[in-house]
Amino acid sequence: MLKQIPLPDEATDIELYAQNTNRWKIKFEELSTNYNGNPNEFTESVIALGNLNIRNPSVENIFFEASKFMAKHDKEKSLYLYIYYLYYDLKSETFDNKQLTKTIQKNLFKTEEQLKYFEVIVQEFVNDKDLNKALSSISKVYAVKRKKIKLDEETIQQVQQQHSGTVELLNEYLRDDYSEDTTDTLIEESNDTEIELIVSQEKTEISQSIFLEELSLKPIQTKTLELFAKNNFVIAQSEIEVFAKSNGVFKNQLIDSINDTCYEHLDDLLIEEDDDDYTINTTYYQRILTQ
Repeated sequence: MLKQIPLPDEATDIELYAQNTNRWKIKFEELSTNYNGNPNEFTESVIALGNLNIRNPSVENIFFEASKFMAKHDKEKSLYLYIYYLYYDLKSETFDNKQLTKTIQKNLFKTEEQLKYFEVIVQEFVNDKDLNKALSSISKVYAVKRKKIKLDEETIQQVQQQHSGTVELLNEYLRDDYSEDTTDTLIEESNDTEIELIVSQEKTEISQSIFLEELSLKPIQTKTLELFAKNNFVIAQSEIEVFAKSNGVFKNQLIDSINDTCYEHLDDLLIEEDDDDYTINTTYYQRILTQ
């Protein structure tokens, strides 16, 4: 009878995660796949995974990916995990300060007030590094209410009556002034040479795209996806940067635009960061093809 091999203890796990910096992805995939709708349980599991990766220089990526995942399930926990991402990012050798995509931000923040409040929390945290303070402030993002101002209708009517004559006179003056200007312009143009108005339109190449028509991908986005397909869906970030610059755009701007365009169809990010590379999930790629 074969003896069951015991699982590694915490100290051994920490050492294994430190030696294999991508090992965390296996556990994270397990957590996200088995998500049971309990945001608190998921968040606690991610924090525990982060603790085991305390010596892993990629530990911050665990929380960034977790924040993106939770954006679809629990907004508050998504922001909570993003603060943890910043916590570990600030402790790393290089402060990457990766931003959530615009599509995810639109999902997280329904009002400008919510976004501004969270930006204040982030800025204060970057300055004071007080993790507990920042985490405890997250719940207030969605609790912020606009002050209701009650207007005195009677006072408004009195003011309107007092100034009604002035408003009418001003409107009449503006109409006369506009009329005179228009007449002068017409006379001046009629005495001059004939003006030819040319409306230029961008030439569009009509070609059969392999991608879904409803995505309305731009040529640069299509070229980028085709480039991924030619490279087995893994390309170094440095190569994408060169490619983007040669087409007059920024690397992050290009990747975010593709993710934003495909997000509603996939309900997830098409292009992911993987250390120094960009990768595409082949299953997602197949879903955006016309087939």
